[in-house]
Amino acid sequence: MRGDYKAVPLVIAALWFAALFFWFSRARLRRMFRDQTPDRIIAYYHTTARRVPHANASAAYLSAIAAAAYGQFDRARSELASIDWSAFPPLYQGYRLHAMAIITLLEKRDFEGALQLLHEAREVASAGTSDSGSASAKAAFAIYEAIIESASGGGDHATAKLEEMANRRRGLISAFSAWALALHFRHAGEPDRAVPFQQLVRDITPNCAPLNEFSTALPG
Repeated sequence: MRGDYKAVPLVIAALWFAALFFWFSRARLRRMFRDQTPDRIIAYYHTTARRVPHANASAAYLSAIAAAAYGQFDRARSELASIDWSAFPPLYQGYRLHAMAIITLLEKRDFEGALQLLHEAREVASAGTSDSGSASAKAAFAIYEAIIESASGGGDHATAKLEEMANRRRGLISAFSAWALALHFRHAGEPDRAVPFQQLVRDITPNCAPLNEFSTALPG
């Protein structure tokens, strides 16, 4: 019985993290990612995030990612700048760095810079805590690490996992996975293998301009 009581905090932490990362993948939100702008998505995040801890920080983090996916990078940075992240636990400071990594990835195609930010996010998020929220955050960061590596032409070891994630069609994470795989196969000189993943991106996020850019040339 004593062991059962010890498990309760872990269950609560896991449920809390699930509320943050998976609440927003409902069918309604997936439909919103077909909108021409992220306006409804961001409004939805700011309204629905009231149900999770540190609501303002959670909403800003998720909204920044949504804005970046639509190519609205200044808006993404503005969302992050609206929060005093130093006032929040390390886990949330890691979220900020994660969002910055995505901005760097999509705006500049700076794969190395995005990976560096993601590694910092993982380190910061785990500082001073060993709860399941931190562990789940590191797992999520690992998925994005695979996305960045694959999009840059590497990450052969991660293609099967990303294919599984893409084919689940679970909103933005699936679109990111499909985008990375499309770039991966184009880098590898296999454009025919890229085609179904390009179509997946168009199906899931048809108006997210950065994710619908499949050129392997770097911007600028």
